[in-house]
Amino acid sequence: MAEKKPGIGSNIRGSITSSGLAKGTVSSAIITGFQRLLWFVIAPVIFFNVFISVAQGNTNPDAQTFVTAIQQLRLYVIAVGVPLSIVAGLWAYHLRHT
Repeated sequence: MAEKKPGIGSNIRGSITSSGLAKGTVSSAIITGFQRLLWFVIAPVIFFNVFISVAQGNTNPDAQTFVTAIQQLRLYVIAVGVPLSIVAGLWAYHLRHT
């Protein structure tokens, strides 16, 4: 009688079990990273875009200075928030893995 070779699903399951990782660790870390991205980047950028659109409709000469400042702040939030979200996801993975 021919021996049955284990399928690829059992190999993956076996390697996850032998590595000591709990099921869902990677997916939980990815979800944590996306949550941080939502709260630290996407929500503030939407908030800043509302301010920019309101200020662009204003005829006050200082409105352009305000728009420029908010656009710069939005750029800083994106530049700092995206790496922060990535690090938060990696940190969540590290904490669940150890």
